[in-house]
Amino acid sequence: MTCLLGNVVHGADLQIEPVTVDLSESSTSIWIRNHGAESIHVTAKIFSWDQVDGDELLKPTNDVGVSPPRADIAPGARQRLRVIRRDNATTQRERAFRLIIDATTNPPAAVTPRYSLPVFVESMGERPVALLAQLKSTDDGRAQLHLINPKGYRAKVVDLTYRISAVDAQILVPDLSGYILPCSYKRWILPGKFSQYKAGHFEAVVNGVLTILNAQIAERSKPIQLACE
Repeated sequence: MTCLLGNVVHGADLQIEPVTVDLSESSTSIWIRNHGAESIHVTAKIFSWDQVDGDELLKPTNDVGVSPPRADIAPGARQRLRVIRRDNATTQRERAFRLIIDATTNPPAAVTPRYSLPVFVESMGERPVALLAQLKSTDDGRAQLHLINPKGYRAKVVDLTYRISAVDAQILVPDLSGYILPCSYKRWILPGKFSQYKAGHFEAVVNGVLTILNAQIAERSKPIQLACE
């Protein structure tokens, strides 16, 4: 599955725009253009998106839909997909979904490209957020980083890096490292041993701002405490 970074994505002769859907009204549109020489069949479906115990969880939903759910796009043509909000519930935090798009050709390719676009309802945009960081040791001595988002809106993490000095840094997860959803946390198993992450600090671009992440050492069995602001 391809998770998308930026405003436009190109792949499998497709161009998709935009690649992040902020649904603040009843509906919005994305466009898919076929730059290839063959017709492409696309199917689209939306899932609710949560983070449970630091892991991603997608579930079927009726709260948000996509129309049309399938389409054939001729060479050089483009197709509009409407993302539609089906409920009128209001909350004090963003709600997150994923729009999954599969693209197939005839005859089918060896691998079916799949694109995963984030969809945010009652979007608050990419606002400043102070993430909390915890570092734990796994059972086999590796390092596990937890980034906790206490706010009611998303945190987009780019270029997660471990820095020891001004000239000594290792990019752990380049480009889009992931989203941390409102009042949730995400975890990464880091390369190397736990002991090698005690001399420096983590940093990343969070919602467009370069952010220092000073991780607290936490006990392996201590649960993550989530307190939503």
